[in-house]
Amino acid sequence: SFQAGLSWECVLNKREAFRKAFDNFNIDKICNYDDKKIKELLENTDIIRNKLKINAAINNSKIFKEIQKEYQTFSNYIWNFTENKIIYETDKTSSELSNEISKDLKKRGMKFVGTTIIYSYLQGNHLRVLIPDQRPFRVPCKLLLMILPEMQDILYNAFLHLIK
Repeated sequence: SFQAGLSWECVLNKREAFRKAFDNFNIDKICNYDDKKIKELLENTDIIRNKLKINAAINNSKIFKEIQKEYQTFSNYIWNFTENKIIYETDKTSSELSNEISKDLKKRGMKFVGTTIIYSYLQGNHLRVLIPDQRPFRVPCKLLLMILPEMQDILYNAFLHLIK
């Protein structure tokens, strides 16, 4: 969510600061952030200090947990949209699939989850793989983890089986 409207480089350069500021991306802690913690984050010059994005990170973490309860894992939720199939394509920044997932996440109340961010998320998790020169390749999962840094460890574990 923090990447929305910014360059990847900007977010990647702040990765460790985000990890520290967001309690090592512990989703249970993030779900319980209060006004004092939000104020602390807004005063942290080492991270992106956008109040809407900080609030979205907290809100999205809560919704992420709700999705986990509903589907057992966030991985199951995502794979549900593709019927457990990897989709191969090239030269896109969004798709019907990313539109559908983005729309569903927004309906559930998530913020900063537009179709381009979701498309990048899918690339990072090998659900949607670009094919340059007709050869499939895998985008490192770590790229995905910068999209929703507040959920890094959970997403990493949920999709660990995809990084083989």
